[in-house]
Amino acid sequence: MLPDRTGNNRIIWPSKDVCKNMNIEHDQIVVLVTILARVDAIFAPVRDWSGGLPSNAGVGQRMYPVRGVAWTDPGNRVDAQRVRDALAGAGFVRTMRHRGSDRTTGLVLLPAGEAVARRAADLPNLAATLGTLDWLWQLRTHPDNTREASDAGTYTRETVIVETSYDRANTDPRERQKLVAAEELLLAALIRGWAKSGADVHGRVWYALSPALAAGPMPSLSLAPPEVPDDLPEADEDHRATYYREFAAARARMGGNAEDPRELGMVPIACSPLRIGDSAK
Repeated sequence: MLPDRTGNNRIIWPSKDVCKNMNIEHDQIVVLVTILARVDAIFAPVRDWSGGLPSNAGVGQRMYPVRGVAWTDPGNRVDAQRVRDALAGAGFVRTMRHRGSDRTTGLVLLPAGEAVARRAADLPNLAATLGTLDWLWQLRTHPDNTREASDAGTYTRETVIVETSYDRANTDPRERQKLVAAEELLLAALIRGWAKSGADVHGRVWYALSPALAAGPMPSLSLAPPEVPDDLPEADEDHRATYYREFAAARARMGGNAEDPRELGMVPIACSPLRIGDSAK
């Protein structure tokens, strides 16, 4: 059974640095949360291999740095431009344009905007992501890790990271939501290329550090979190609902026709049957 990506039965993240006085409009926060959901939808592990999702995820991940994700106000293009300009001027997003044209292709979420959106939607912050990378670094020699055929690194199963099992996850919704917790903790790292994910044909996911991080010291010692606003907005249930609604809508669109039929995109992970713990025997 796949994890419930609706926000129901969710893990409750501790609230920190709550401030209601940040100088940003409510509607602008909604836009940032919407953009975050669409970016996360591109980089979240692919568990369903039907339709265009694998291909579109591959194209989206490759093209995001140069074209961003689309956003517009369906009711008023002038208002949409005003919001885009305000967010870009505040350092929350970067506006991407067609080469030689003023026409916008999309928005890239900058670290400050990502921090606002993740806080508003009550999602883990970058400090929590770094802590999870440290845990993944410690698990890189776990005896149940597997090797991927095209990769010299090792992959750690999601159930190891959050200390559950698929048997428990298939019968207990709270245990199943721990798999979503792993996604939410690692999405910021997947977007930045600090980690990568792979899934088998059954939708079971493994995570691995980038080769550079796996070979170096503990990630939190080598990765400096970017500066983000101190006065982040208060977490809000409506913003969280917006995030999950937009995430689901984006994944549904990605599951339609492939943007580029020639693009294979993501493929099921091909883990060897040899566990790391068996390799020394």
